[in-house]
Amino acid sequence: MKIVLKLFLACILMASFVSAAVIYAQIFPKGIFLSVKEVEKRWGAKPFNSETFKKGNSTIRSSMAASILKEKSFIGKTNTEIWKLLGRHDGYYFSDLIPVYVIEDNSMKGGDVWQIVFFIDRNDRVKFIKVHKNSSEL
Repeated sequence: MKIVLKLFLACILMASFVSAAVIYAQIFPKGIFLSVKEVEKRWGAKPFNSETFKKGNSTIRSSMAASILKEKSFIGKTNTEIWKLLGRHDGYYFSDLIPVYVIEDNSMKGGDVWQIVFFIDRNDRVKFIKVHKNSSEL
């Protein structure tokens, strides 16, 4: 019985830390973010297509980033709904629970990684979306 209680308390503690990380990331977003205009200028503005995005490489995904930011159709969606539309996420921002999709990766050349970050609220729904520069310099 003591082991079960310890496991239960460990789970609660871990959930608290994860929740704190997600809340912190929303309240104090860190790093460099691009506006929709900057995203359009850098990668273009092709319309979003779920199947193309899921199967696409970073060049294809980046060309749809501005559309994802502008459409606002992802606002209010859950992680599960995001995963169904975009596939499993492959980036990272504070927590594995925050869906993040890499759209440009120059890390092998010592460059930057750009990613679409879906900020999740306390109700586990997308509150806002940003394109973020993930860099070791930050």
